[in-house]
Amino acid sequence: MPENECRGPAKCGWVESERLLAKTFDAWRAEFRSILEEHRRDIQGRLERI
Repeated sequence: MPENECRGPAKCGWVESERLLAKTFDAWRAEFRSILEEHRRDIQGRLERI
């Protein structure tokens, strides 16, 4: 087996890549939820004025 061939997730760096992706998606999700909450408050405020 060539030395550059993968021998499992830990050998290929998949575990670290998965951790990075998980952290990235968690950050995106938090940012998206924050944006949605801001819009919700804005819409709620507008509805209360009607």
